[in-house]
Amino acid sequence: MRAKARDDGAWYQLVQLFSPLVYHWCRQWGLNSHDSENVAQDVFAVVATKIKDFEKRPHTGAFRGWLKQITRNKLIDFTRAAQGHPRAIGGSNGYALAATTAVVDDDDSVSREIQFLYERAVTIIRGRFSERDWQAFYEFVVNGRPSKDIAAELDMSVNSVYLAKSRILSVLRSEFAGLIEGFDSENSG
Repeated sequence: MRAKARDDGAWYQLVQLFSPLVYHWCRQWGLNSHDSENVAQDVFAVVATKIKDFEKRPHTGAFRGWLKQITRNKLIDFTRAAQGHPRAIGGSNGYALAATTAVVDDDDSVSREIQFLYERAVTIIRGRFSERDWQAFYEFVVNGRPSKDIAAELDMSVNSVYLAKSRILSVLRSEFAGLIEGFDSENSG
């Protein structure tokens, strides 16, 4: 919603979160790193123009699915444009391969993509918290360690471990709900 409202910080965060995934889809399609970067820029140019029309719908893959479709369209555009201009790597055979290569969208790849986005989101907000709170959160939520063990190790109260978890999850939800499937108030935490 903030990116729709042209909030620069929200736009920066959105690009930080999703650009590595778009780049991955481009590489998966068979593009080299330079072309992948160019197509990713094209994708985000479309997103900047069309984000005002984006509507989250239940069970459609939220923003990631919408972004993946834009990426597919830009990859097809790139491949079509390359058809008449043989590339240094692949030539017309490379075009044929790229034209038949799909951006994988099976359950396993979707799970990996969502996990990647969770990890990116966590990395993006990490600097907002003290190292001790971050360690408490990470050990409790990610590693699943008991709060009393973490509290003793970090010389903090058990309640402080719970508070660190709550504060960090609250920021994650407020910043990334609607962008990453399953990352909303009801399902995360």
